[in-house]
Formats: sequence, structure tokens, C-alpha cells
Amino acid sequence: MAEPDVIKLNGGKAQPLKSKPQAITYQWLDGDGDALDFTTGTWTGEAEAEAVDGTKPTNLGTGSVTVDTATATATYSFHADDFSEVGIFRLIIWVGNTINRYGSVVFEWEVYDAPGADPTV
Repeated sequence: MAEPDVIKLNGGKAQPLKSKPQAITYQWLDGDGDALDFTTGTWTGEAEAEAVDGTKPTNLGTGSVTVDTATATATYSFHADDFSEVGIFRLIIWVGNTINRYGSVVFEWEVYDAPGADPTV
């Protein structure tokens, strides 16, 4: 079985605890590079996340998913709990319309405990 495509967020560099990066967007394309047709039915999205060791910290991956049917994209806005524990985490964005369901590539990020007190910004 082939390994899934993995996009490492922040260029593969770890991010500190309690950080909250910008949202991530994924677009589904056909074999010709054109956006899939998301105009049939009502499309919804959700995210599924876990630590690479298979555990799932509380509320991990519970950020919001917005589906843009015109461009066949979905955007995941991170939840504060996505960066509340040290570790390496993975997330897939899912979209579906009760007839079809598609998963994105795997998004991966690492969280570390930065030195010193948490910043106030």
C-alpha cells in the first residue's frame, strides 16, 4: 500500500504550544487538474485528527471546516486545542454530499514547549 501524501505545516518546523496558525485549504482536482464538480447536493466538511502515536487529545481537530463548492475547496480553521499539547499531529479534511466523500492529503504539524512564559500577544 502506498504512503499518503503528507504536507508538513510551517515548513516542517515545530510550533510552540498555544500557537494558532492560519487556516489551511485543500482543493480536490481531477486527473486533468480541474476542480471536481461539487455543485450536486449539499456539501459539508469535517476534520479528523490524531497524534502520530494514534492517541487523540481532547478536542483535537474540532476546528471549523468551510466548503467552497464553486472551487472544490475546503478550509480548516484551527481550534486552540490543536496546539495545546506537545507532540506530532496529523489531520485530514473530509468533504461529502451523502453520495460522494473525499479526503484531503494528510496535514502534519509538531508542537513543542517553548522556553519561558507564554507571550501575551
